[in-house]
Amino acid sequence: QQQQQQQLYSSRRRSVTISGLIFVLGCGAALAFASIGIAGARRDSQQDFETHVEALAAKVTNAFREYETAALWVHQHCASHKKKQKRTTTTTKETATTLLYHPQFRALFRNLYESVVAKGLPLHAIQYIPNVTHELRPIYEEEARRFYQKYYPQHINYTGLSGLTLLSSSSSSSSPSVGVQLAPRSTQPFYFPVHFVEPVLDNLGVIDFDIYSEPYPRWALTTALSTMEPVVTGRIRLIREVDPSPHAFSVLLLHPGQPYSNMYANEDENNNHDLSKRPRPHGDVSLIAVRIPSLLEYIATLPSQGTCSRQQYGTSSTTTTT
Repeated sequence: QQQQQQQLYSSRRRSVTISGLIFVLGCGAALAFASIGIAGARRDSQQDFETHVEALAAKVTNAFREYETAALWVHQHCASHKKKQKRTTTTTKETATTLLYHPQFRALFRNLYESVVAKGLPLHAIQYIPNVTHELRPIYEEEARRFYQKYYPQHINYTGLSGLTLLSSSSSSSSPSVGVQLAPRSTQPFYFPVHFVEPVLDNLGVIDFDIYSEPYPRWALTTALSTMEPVVTGRIRLIREVDPSPHAFSVLLLHPGQPYSNMYANEDENNNHDLSKRPRPHGDVSLIAVRIPSLLEYIATLPSQGTCSRQQYGTSSTTTTT
């Protein structure tokens, strides 16, 4: 009887041991399969994320290539029109006068804006920013004054070129503080005013604003003209931004045009095309203001593997500097 009890005890112990081993092995297998599944899910999630990021990056790249092409298209049209006027004149002042008072130039620029918008490309503004010497400043101001008095008398009180100037204040009870204010542009050797802009009513605050008076746009301008490549600024907030959201930022894309087209933009009397010998930045730029919210809405409509629609404006090879 005692022997039977020992055998029964041994049999139960083996059963418990085997059950324990089966339980442990089962848990181990379950954990192994779970870890494999989790790792696989993580890899799939990582791959999905990378694929989504790559697709989004491709959409943004394609969109900005379209902006580059549109900006180049605007620049080439304006620069070629300027070149045609120079062929019929003898001095820089005469060229500027003939160009600015050409009855079709403002209409041409408006048509350029409407053509870009018709392609479905969202933008806040297109601008053509000429390089204006102090000698030519009165001619540009008089042309703008006549234009806005004729077509926008109720909306614009044109007072000439403007720019940012330092505003300092001090008192005996506090340390001096320095700021900036918008004021009539002081006398300078040259200017880069936003002389041509569309749509006009959405950009009243920048009409004939000298972007060379503001450090950040000045950096973008000089970089574009020195490298002859388009430049995109960091995020800014537009003067007339209607979206109260703190995330409604914009960027500016400046395009110096192709070297052959910009070479004639501000040709001096001595036909000196060597940029290194010029005391001032040489050439005009086109500018497109892009609202980030509108850009995100636009790229959401693009196909994941969409092709760039640069053929709509013409072919070019450009690289954006940021």
